[in-house]
Formats: sequence, structure tokens, C-alpha cells
Amino acid sequence: MPRARVCPASSRCQTHHGGRGWRTQRHGRVRGVLGTVVLRLLVEEAERALQIDPRDLSDRIAAGKPIYLLDVRTREEFEAVKLTGAHLFTQELMQEILANTDRKNLFVVYDHTGGRSMDAAAYFQGHGFENVKSLRGGIDAWSVEVDPKLPRYHVEQT
Repeated sequence: MPRARVCPASSRCQTHHGGRGWRTQRHGRVRGVLGTVVLRLLVEEAERALQIDPRDLSDRIAAGKPIYLLDVRTREEFEAVKLTGAHLFTQELMQEILANTDRKNLFVVYDHTGGRSMDAAAYFQGHGFENVKSLRGGIDAWSVEVDPKLPRYHVEQT
């Protein structure tokens, strides 16, 4: 059965059809305040379903459950601070993951604050990963909610 997602800005619906990828259909703009609210609620619900809270992830790690942690930050950020057992995302690693990783185990993607990791999680979900999650708030939320000893940092925009 195809999975679906909706872009609230354009009202474009996308459905994923297994190996054939995402297909986009335009059904017209949703009119009125109620339609916009409903669309936003659907998108927020879909985003929440794709996220895992730092405490929940910490509990699962402590319970010894099989979890694959993928860090999609830069190499410099990864070398400065990372979650134990995490793998730095590279093109080579992506090919290995797509070819060899069990798509049923929990697969958690994280970045600094949780923005880019949502896109990466959606990508892996679109490639058949059944239990992929984005760490809500990224490693920054982890350092606030789970491990205050983990250094927090700020990325300078150039």
C-alpha cells in the first residue's frame, strides 16, 4: 500500500510506490481557514509520527534494543560531540545502509536541532525502512533532556 504525504504550502500530494519512488499529484489548493488548519494538523501528525523523543530513545538504548544511530551533521560537529554508537553519514555509508541494514529495526537519524534529520528520515522511510525516526530536537535536545554532560554548541552562519 502506498504511503502518502502532503505539502501544506502547495497542496501537492505525494504517494510512495515502493521501488518506483514518490509520485506527485496536484489536487488544487485547499480553500478557507478550516482546510488550511486541517492540512496543517495532518502534516504535524505525520511529522510527530516520524520523530522520537530524546527520553524515549534513551530508554530504548538502556533496554538494549537494537538501534542504528545515524548522524547527519558535518564531520567537524560529529568529531566534537556525538551519541555513543552513532555513525557519521557519508555517501559510502548510505550505500551500505541501503544494501545491508535490517529495515525493521529502529533506525534513528539525528542532527544538531532536528531539522535536516526529518528530511533524512523521510528519505529512508521512502526506501522501505519501517521503523525510521528523527530525534526530536536533535543532539541539542539530547544534551538538555538526557545528558547535560554532553557539550552544547552553536554553529556560526557564514
